[in-house]
Amino acid sequence: MMLGHWSDFSDDDKVRMLQGVLHDAERVGRMIDELLDVSRLESGQLALHRRHTDLATLAARVVNNLKLSYPDLEATVDIGPQLPTIIADPFKLEQVFANIVENACKYGSPVGIHIAASHNPAPGGAEVEISVSDKGEGITAGDLPHVTEKFYRGAEGKSSGLGLGLWISKEIVEAHGGELVATSLVGTGTTVSFTIPLHEDARTGKLAGT
Repeated sequence: MMLGHWSDFSDDDKVRMLQGVLHDAERVGRMIDELLDVSRLESGQLALHRRHTDLATLAARVVNNLKLSYPDLEATVDIGPQLPTIIADPFKLEQVFANIVENACKYGSPVGIHIAASHNPAPGGAEVEISVSDKGEGITAGDLPHVTEKFYRGAEGKSSGLGLGLWISKEIVEAHGGELVATSLVGTGTTVSFTIPLHEDARTGKLAGT
């Protein structure tokens, strides 16, 4: 339509329409990536490229990127410099952050999202716990156990995806040796938390084998 009537549109209309085309193209691209991830995960071919990973940087980058799709997004990142260094795949963890925060925007509220991290020196193995909380309407007790299932999409919110984001995130976290869980209270909001184990090399600041 744009090519056939290019001269009929104002510059503002052209920008608005091209932004819509770009947004839809990126959405289709993300869906294709999700389906490819499903194939890799189900065939056991997901490769993790671990390195020193700064969680605060990842979270801030995800928030800035998502503001393009959700202009009303207001999120605070509470990840201090005292947090131990983790050894993980930064690209995969960024994908986990993006999936969880975008879910909070779609099914909760883009306003009032809080991202935090803490160090848990558990006797069974030290770990870092990361949480993403929203102030949306929450998830019913009947739906909550299903939110990390493959192809599940909540009845509320903009169901524009394939229902794979949280399932893929859960699989990525578990591939790191961690756990992803969701808790919610109707009328208050939802929190999705995941853990990443702290290995000895992460606590000493040395990469494995160095």
